[in-house]
Amino acid sequence: MNKLILGTMSAAALFVAGTAVTIAQDASTFDWSGFYLGVNAGYGAGHIGIVTAGPPPYDGLPIDFDVSGGVVGVTVGANMQSGNLVFGIRHVRGPACRR
Repeated sequence: MNKLILGTMSAAALFVAGTAVTIAQDASTFDWSGFYLGVNAGYGAGHIGIVTAGPPPYDGLPIDFDVSGGVVGVTVGANMQSGNLVFGIRHVRGPACRR
């Protein structure tokens, strides 16, 4: 049984080592230069309920907020690779970008 486990672990180690060499060779030929465009979307649902504290007539007023809704965003950009350095510019637009 121990020989079976040892043999399986040895085969797995050789497979992982061979895969790592292949990935390293492929990564050296990869280029990050080019344009890109991305779209993201999401939905959130929630409810906020509070009771005010203050002088009359505002003391103890219940206030409810529905904070459900969807969001959509866009990302556009461009990269240029020079050796091991990547330079780029991008623009992100969506609800989280509002001031």
